[in-house]
Amino acid sequence: MIFRIKKFYKQPFIVLQFKKITPDDIKIIEPFILNDKSAVSDRTLGVVYLFRDYYSYCIESDTLFLKSELENNEGFLPPMYLSGDGDLFSDLKKIKDYAGNNNTEAKICYLTEEEAEKIKELFNGSDPEFNRDYSDYFYDKEALLTLKGKHLSGQRNFINRFKKNYPEYRTEKLSEENIWRIDKFLTEYYVKREKASELFKDEKKNVFEFLNHVKSFGFLTLALFAGDEPVAFSVGEIRENVLFVHEEKADASIKGSYQMIVNEFVKTYANENVTYINREDDSGDEGLRISKESYHPAFLLNKFSVKI
Repeated sequence: MIFRIKKFYKQPFIVLQFKKITPDDIKIIEPFILNDKSAVSDRTLGVVYLFRDYYSYCIESDTLFLKSELENNEGFLPPMYLSGDGDLFSDLKKIKDYAGNNNTEAKICYLTEEEAEKIKELFNGSDPEFNRDYSDYFYDKEALLTLKGKHLSGQRNFINRFKKNYPEYRTEKLSEENIWRIDKFLTEYYVKREKASELFKDEKKNVFEFLNHVKSFGFLTLALFAGDEPVAFSVGEIRENVLFVHEEKADASIKGSYQMIVNEFVKTYANENVTYINREDDSGDEGLRISKESYHPAFLLNKFSVKI
């Protein structure tokens, strides 16, 4: 939604007006996000959906503007276009004007280093900054498929233990027949890990809502069963040559369940066009960092921000 002020300007002066993202809005913003092509996880449809309570959006002249209100990452995502690349300078100027009118920083976030340097040059902006807590973990597809090498022997051992204990294990994609079992598994998962933070509560709410919209947006799902009950569940999507893993939940009391869902998800969805697996950031969580580093990522994709 936009508001045009013509009284004091020969050309319309555009004031961006942001609104919260509802489930119905996801379909509206989907083509803009899919055209973005970025390998940054925060600019994927799945992440925007799961954390939509912390995003606002505005569409103006075939350009999508997203505002992030996530703690420690408040700012604006780079403009996204319905097609092509658009007029980056003009659209960043709109963000800068909006920020000035609302007494907030015009900080553009979730940028690659190359994008950050380009924006800095365009606006003589601040030096690009990044926070290690929000760097995405990228893994070579073959490494996660085969788990070869001494450095991944621990993961192989956990998988072998799981297969020995649950020889009748199986995997299933989300369906009308098994959604109630996955819902039950996730309910128990969140009860065991209940946290007071609003971010945790919002994620939990949106994950359950997410289950009912998976098919609408073509998200990739996989549940790992040990007997009749799921013990792990994962959700992701593919963009360009990257398989993103948005959600990865497992019953920690079932040894090897986490290692199994990581491996099985890649086996199921990493097709010939996929080169890397992006398992996203660790948000500064020490346990997550240890777990993700134990898989020896090929590289970390640092996300930068620039004030203009």
